[in-house]
Amino acid sequence: MLSFISFISFALSLFIDGATDCANSVTGAVSSKALSVKSASLLCAVFGFLGMMIFSLFFPAVAENSALIASFPDGKGESAVAASLLSVFIWSLLAWLFGIPTSEGQGLLCAMAGSALALGGDVSFADIMILLLWSIPAVLMSGSFTYIFVKMLEKRNKPEGSQQRFLLIAASATAAFFHGAQDGQKFFALSLCTGTLFFESSALTVLILSACMAAGTIFAGRRIIKKMEEVSPKSTFSALVGEFSGSLVLLMLTLLGAPVSTTQIKSSALIFAKAAEGRKNRPSDILLLLLAWIATLPVCFSLSFCITKLFFAIIL
Repeated sequence: MLSFISFISFALSLFIDGATDCANSVTGAVSSKALSVKSASLLCAVFGFLGMMIFSLFFPAVAENSALIASFPDGKGESAVAASLLSVFIWSLLAWLFGIPTSEGQGLLCAMAGSALALGGDVSFADIMILLLWSIPAVLMSGSFTYIFVKMLEKRNKPEGSQQRFLLIAASATAAFFHGAQDGQKFFALSLCTGTLFFESSALTVLILSACMAAGTIFAGRRIIKKMEEVSPKSTFSALVGEFSGSLVLLMLTLLGAPVSTTQIKSSALIFAKAAEGRKNRPSDILLLLLAWIATLPVCFSLSFCITKLFFAIIL
């Protein structure tokens, strides 16, 4: 019973991650009309799938660092898996209904801590703070790089329109790839630290999880993409700079093994790219994004703690 619940929880949480976080990585291409929503969703699904597969299997630094956050008592790993993932799914689904991209990866880190605490396991709050504090330089670097590069390059010779479009599509694919590399590893970390490999093979487990995330982007990513167009640049060139800046920051931090939020990095790049164009965002839109990012951490921690206690009382 619990194994089935754990598997369904993995599938649901990665589906909603593909629908929100991964979909956000291609918003710039849609807002500048380089890609249609359908094409962008498919592109994102394919490269997000590849990013999760390749980095989880061959460069698992983010997964290994994420797994340090909590340890679970023997025999209780599956309840931790189910509770952590269900809490992420519930919160992210609520945010998706309002068109707000949330960071399922960071939500999962806090959910793991909440579940471990409920089960009497060890929680490293110092490691949690270190990992979460990576968000500050990540957001600042992504936003400032984008703004500076747009201003520096806007008056220089630029690629032709068709070249810009091609480069923007390539940058969007890169962003989707590194989203898979980042968030995919955090979900894989939950399997590592609880010993939950449903198919007795790391490769097959990652393959199934990657497919769930890709399906979420294809079938439910449109809502987030359309909503995030409101804070995105309209110029192909500005969107191109934003995509490359965000992808550069993601690459650097992924190689360092820092579990950062793709949503936060890409959203800040798009917002600053729009500002560099001389176009203003509505303060209410920015405030809503910030509140959702901040609320993700305590909400997922609390939900996971409560769901774990419920599982322990009813099932175990």
